[in-house]
Amino acid sequence: MMLAALIPALSIPVWTGETLYMAADPVAAAAPAAADAGTPSLPVAVTLFLYALGVLLSFGAMIAQIVRIRRLRHGARTIRRADCDIVLTQADISSFSFFRTVYLHDAIPESDMAAVVAHELSHIRHRHSAERIVMECVKALLWWNPFVRIAARRLAEVEEYEADRDVLTQGYDPSEYIATIFKTQFGYSPDIANGLRDSLTKKRFQMMTKHSGDSRALLRLAGSIPVVLLLLACFSFTSQATEIRTDPPNGQNDSDIEIVSVGTIRKAPDTQERYRKAKGEADVYLVAEKMPLFEGKGTLQDFQHWVDARAAEYDRSGKVILTFVVEKNGSVAEVQVLDTPDPAMGEAAARIVASSPAWKAGTIDGEPVRVRYTLPVRCGKTDPQTTGRQASAGHSRSIDQKALVFIDDKEVKQDTLKTMNPDLIESISVYKDSSAVVRYGERGKNGVILIKMKQ
Repeated sequence: MMLAALIPALSIPVWTGETLYMAADPVAAAAPAAADAGTPSLPVAVTLFLYALGVLLSFGAMIAQIVRIRRLRHGARTIRRADCDIVLTQADISSFSFFRTVYLHDAIPESDMAAVVAHELSHIRHRHSAERIVMECVKALLWWNPFVRIAARRLAEVEEYEADRDVLTQGYDPSEYIATIFKTQFGYSPDIANGLRDSLTKKRFQMMTKHSGDSRALLRLAGSIPVVLLLLACFSFTSQATEIRTDPPNGQNDSDIEIVSVGTIRKAPDTQERYRKAKGEADVYLVAEKMPLFEGKGTLQDFQHWVDARAAEYDRSGKVILTFVVEKNGSVAEVQVLDTPDPAMGEAAARIVASSPAWKAGTIDGEPVRVRYTLPVRCGKTDPQTTGRQASAGHSRSIDQKALVFIDDKEVKQDTLKTMNPDLIESISVYKDSSAVVRYGERGKNGVILIKMKQ
């Protein structure tokens, strides 16, 4: 049962992974991941709902059995003993035990009472009721697995075999004990409890009259080993991690390539299907086998510098986010403004990008493909370091120079604030006085600055 739940969850890298090359464009690389993240698909949501419904119904059935067992005490006569409580009820039930209580039909003859009680006391000594509760919980959590129900039946058989063995070991005559079992085979007996039920009668009689062990038991156990290995190969073996590397500039060796990110993917039958496409654009890629080269040799960072140098002549400062496509012939097209502080600034940045010199087109399997980029453009003569110093100074004036500074939960020196680029900051929180001491102890008495950077 544990293997049935564990094997599909394992991921054992065996098959050879792939190596993809891309330009180091963190904005474009992050966009597809953000687009894929979200709520589960409809089939997954329906499957999770059905699973949860099955779990609730299974636990509900188990609780209903416990309630029905407790009701048997109403109006029944209870005999309290040191080793157990015996409940004699007028309800038509088959004798069973649940934890330290034995439930019997009050019509059982006194001559049969001793053997029946001895059988149920064996269940109590072996703590079979606790085993049943655990098994019922496993059945509820893995209700869809038929092998769990088979295992539950096998557990019930073993528990009855143990109880029968203990009774016969105490000196009871087998034939008389078998007759007692026949006479007590009637009425209600919950699955969650241990008792004399007719579903196991034939097998129990066979076990009581059997004198030799099963010589095939060890052979069956050994035969399960190749089955487990086959299941691992079918459901747990995956490809090794796929390296996504920056496209090597001319004249560099593979050893000089920087690893941008590592992930696990499964090999697709079509080579082009291994590369991520832009959402809603069937023929536009975000990652190609060979990424486009600015002016035939430069990377996206080189194009960034080319654009920023021309955008610095704009009379206002600000940042514009653009997206554009490098066509199969190397031209820049479909320039779109995603975010801008001013429409005129966005139009100016778009004109600069559209006037780009020709690129060397990206390729997959040697064939040119269209590739989309996302690019931040900084307009105006803004000095990031100066802005960073101004932003940090605004907070430093209201806080002691000995204040603690944390960037992404990592403590740094306060001088780091003077060299930070504010465009990379997502949020700043300042704690002073008692609020800082409560959170950071005596070290925070001079104040705390918490900075979270954009991912």
